[in-house]
Parts: sequence; structure tokens; C-alpha cells
Amino acid sequence: MSTPSALHALGTRSPVLVVWNYRFWLGEVAGAFGDIGTFIPLLIGVVRFAGMDAATILVFAGLIHLITGWAFRIPMAVQPMKVIAALAIAGELTGAEVSVAGLSVAVCLLILAGTGWIHRLDRMIPPVLTSCIQLTVASKLVVKGLTLVGLSMQGVGLNLRGVLLVVLLVLALMAIIRLPQYRQYLILTLVLAGFAWAGTADPTLWHGGAGLSLWRPKLIVLDYMALSGIWRGGAAQLPLTLLNSVFAVTLLAGRLFPMRAARVSTTKVALSVGLMNLLTLPFGALPVCHGSGGLAAQHACGARTAWSMFVLGTIKLTLGLLCGAAVLKWFQAFPQAILGVFLMTAAWTLARASRFWVGRAGIFCAVVTVATYWISGWLPLGFALGWLAYLLLSRYGRLGSTG
Repeated sequence: MSTPSALHALGTRSPVLVVWNYRFWLGEVAGAFGDIGTFIPLLIGVVRFAGMDAATILVFAGLIHLITGWAFRIPMAVQPMKVIAALAIAGELTGAEVSVAGLSVAVCLLILAGTGWIHRLDRMIPPVLTSCIQLTVASKLVVKGLTLVGLSMQGVGLNLRGVLLVVLLVLALMAIIRLPQYRQYLILTLVLAGFAWAGTADPTLWHGGAGLSLWRPKLIVLDYMALSGIWRGGAAQLPLTLLNSVFAVTLLAGRLFPMRAARVSTTKVALSVGLMNLLTLPFGALPVCHGSGGLAAQHACGARTAWSMFVLGTIKLTLGLLCGAAVLKWFQAFPQAILGVFLMTAAWTLARASRFWVGRAGIFCAVVTVATYWISGWLPLGFALGWLAYLLLSRYGRLGSTG
């Protein structure tokens, strides 16, 4: 569908210039929630399994939306760092280790941007290694998702209700995978169903759990044990952040918003990711980045200006400031079975985006990386051996097509 000229003009000018047209606002509001299906499952997961504070995550996510919308003047996506979040959900990282892992990535990005090495790395890291990381994390999410569904089945039992639950979960997963044009709506429907399920199972959530509570910032305590997050999470996240959240998002933003290309350079995006994590993670926020997939999803759903980010940022900030305790209780009561479907959906998305099957190098390096991780339990070692496999294949001229 073509965009009206007035709205197109707004997409290339300052967000202060607002067209009071319901079609414009419909597109901006819909686009604001284009990537929420990724944010909510990961938020629920880190709150449930890593003990992170939902209110703090929402407050700082809202602030970052507002600031990045003003800075870039486009619907720049703000997404959780998926490798770190997935490892936290899988029980590999504690809340303190999540903060240290994100801080290590932030410091690296600031150094790379400040020294100009960000442009050299764009040519140095083979994209196939990012594919290997994506596939490895996807395999971990599948196992975790199946585990959550299995735990839910133990509570239900092998009866008609249990069989019906399994059938509904399988149908939901198949619909999300097979109908990508409706994926966001299906995920949001499952989110609403999950909260309705939680409210039915624990009616007190509708009473005491719904009270207002003012969020108060506090610094988290980090000890030397948390430093393991640097190599357990940060080392695995850094290459994916560089390739997807700096290089890929810069390229996509230039294509979708050519009039804003000067604002969205690799150096500025790297500085943005580094600064927003450096300033928020000491308070217990969730490590975040700018994702190309999120930008594409928001644009596809109608977002054309920074107003979409102002809408989403205001909602997150308000929920975090005023409803933190209620949000935490609702997230703790969220059914594990639906969370398992979310994790398997994320696994499918990651595995498909990796395109590891394109070329012999991708397949071989993926096998090495995934196998090493599951044998050793250490993702950086898998990444290192996967890179070594790539170098050996490159040396002996057996790469073929790498996609």
C-alpha cells in the first residue's frame, strides 16, 4: 500500500511536525508494537528465571525508546540482547552476570567506535560465525521450551485436559511459524491468553496484585563472581551485536529512511548501544541493542517516524514507574507452557535467520559450534572452534557458497 505524500514527508522530517490524521496515528501505534512479541517473552523469561526486576527493565526500556527516537528521528528498534537474555532464561547467567555481560559489550562497542575499529571489524568477522551463534542459541531455546512444556504437563497430568493443552500448544506453534504475516498478532493473542490464564489460576492478582507502586532506582551489587558474565555471556553476544545490531541495522535504516542516513551511521549506532547500556545496566536494566529485525518489523507494521517510539516508550515508562509490583506478580504467574511456545518460536526465528545450511562452510562450522557448546557448556569455546573451522576451510579452499 502506498504511503500518502504528507505522511511520507513526515517520515523524513523532524518528529515535531505532526500530521493530525487518524491513518498516520494508526500506522505509528501499530508500528510501535511491531516488535513487542520479541520483547515480552524475553522480559517474562528473565524475570522468571534470572530474578531481574520487571519495573526497572520497563522504566529504562521506555527511557531508551524516547531518547533513541529523538536522536535518530526514525522508529529505531530497541531489543534485548538475545544471546544474553537466552542464556539467562536457560539458567546459564544470574542477574548480576547479565549486567556484567552487557557492560562488557557496551565498553567494547564504545572503544571500537572511538578508535575507528568498528569499520575494520565490519570486514573482518565472517557472517557465517554469526549464523553459528544464532543456531547454537536456538538449540538451547528449543530444549528450554520443551522443558517448560514438560513441566506444565506434569502439573496437568495425562488426561483429556492435558491432551487438549498439548494440541493447542502445537497448533499455536505451527500457526506462528507457518503464518508469518500474522505472527505478531498471534503472539499478542497468546500473551493475553497467558495473562488471562494467570488471573484465573490466581484471582488475587485482580485485587492486591493490581495496586500501584512507585518505582525507586537502586544500584545493583556486583562482586567478583559476576565477572564470569564477561566470557559466559558478553563474549558470545558481542559478534552478534556487531553484525546484527550495528552493521545490519545501519544498512537497513539507510534503505528504509535514506533522508536519515547521516544520522544512522555505524559509529553512531555503536555509540548509542554502548552508552545506553553503560548508563542503565548498573541499575539492573536488561542489556539492549538496536536490532535490524525489530526495525523491519516496526516499519512493516506501519511505523514511519519517531512518534511510534515515543508511544511505546511512554507506555513502558508508565508501567514501570507506577505498576512495577503488579507487573512482577503477573509475570511470575504467567503459564510456563505458553512461555515454552515463545521460546521455541524464538528458536525457529533464530535458526531460520541464521541460514546456516547455505554452503558447506555454514553447515560444517554450525556442527562444530553447536556440538562444542553442548559438550563443553561454554558458548565462547564453540565460537572459537567454529572460527577455527572456518579458517581451515578457507585455507584449503573448500568454502563453497557461504550465503
